[in-house]
Amino acid sequence: MTVFRGLVTIFAGAGLAAAVAMPAAADLVCKRADMSRFEPEARRNTTVCATSSLSVQKNYNFGPDQAVDSNPKTAWVEGARGPGLGNWIMLRFDQAKPVRYLGFENGFGKQIDSERWEQLARVKDALIETSDGLLEKVRLRDTDQPQFVDLGREVQPTWIRLTLLSVYPGTKWQDTALTEFWAMPGGFRPVSRDIVQRGAKPVETEPVSSP
Repeated sequence: MTVFRGLVTIFAGAGLAAAVAMPAAADLVCKRADMSRFEPEARRNTTVCATSSLSVQKNYNFGPDQAVDSNPKTAWVEGARGPGLGNWIMLRFDQAKPVRYLGFENGFGKQIDSERWEQLARVKDALIETSDGLLEKVRLRDTDQPQFVDLGREVQPTWIRLTLLSVYPGTKWQDTALTEFWAMPGGFRPVSRDIVQRGAKPVETEPVSSP
């Protein structure tokens, strides 16, 4: 594993197979996404899907769209048994778009409720896949602050998928939460202290099938 300055570690290993098979379309939870914080037109051309999400509780919605609403009070929470390893969240674009950075706010809204943030699990290791063949493992830091993955090159995907591989355990619940997941347009540049330079080679695996 190679460690870089910043908030995220990127690492890769040979022979890594796809983390989870694509479920039937009927099993997916999909919502139109509002990415207009970064691109005004993205409000109309992005869909977010997930393999599962926690059911609505006390008027709280935990669907995948809650991870792309630019709201620190909301989050996607997977709905599988345990921490949801192998579950994924995906951004689908109506047409290919340039992406260089991925942004994350881990866990469940620590800015709002620090106790709840610790009680729910947070993403640790994840697999990043894109429709145009990029396949990387990433390690997120256990922090509520924004953190960015530099893909090392600009890709032109029609979808980007993040699959849960391991988590930072919650103190009370096993469910894993992700407050925000962003795909940054080509011209976006995060604040330098939040960027991690890419240093991993693509994982050797079979070609990624289209969702």
